[in-house]
Amino acid sequence: QMVYFHPVPKNLIEKFILAKGLDKDLAGEMARLSGGLPGRAVEWVDNREEYEVYKKEAVRFVTLLYRPFFEKLKGVEDLFAAHRQAGADSDHIAEREKLARVLDIWLGVLRGFVHSNHNLVEKKLKLNLSDRAVLNISSHISEVKDALRKNMHPRLLLERVLLEIP
Repeated sequence: QMVYFHPVPKNLIEKFILAKGLDKDLAGEMARLSGGLPGRAVEWVDNREEYEVYKKEAVRFVTLLYRPFFEKLKGVEDLFAAHRQAGADSDHIAEREKLARVLDIWLGVLRGFVHSNHNLVEKKLKLNLSDRAVLNISSHISEVKDALRKNMHPRLLLERVLLEIP
């Protein structure tokens, strides 16, 4: 049996963050980007580095839209740079987990384009991104995450997502 929890209103998440001593602007931004997920906000309050990673990846995803493929590849090159530098000694499982986290963030941005709880609907309209395109990209990211768990090559899988991004 599945239990569905509705997103928590942003104002409640913001109140929680403010009670933890963060400034109002940061609390508002964290509450907005949390997408109604209080656990995410709690994690960000306790680990500001995770919050910065989330913001960086969200910005990366939006900047990939409507770029030529070679620019998209350049935009994600750093995801594989550490692996290339480490050579055979690199931790493939950790690299896959990192890529899966990045793809989760991208899915969160796509959900924000569809739902008003992220305040990204206006951004979607400015980008001229249709709901069909959002659903198509989301579907491909979900398929890629599944293939990643099946030990397929991470770079090829990410390129597949990049090809689907308009």
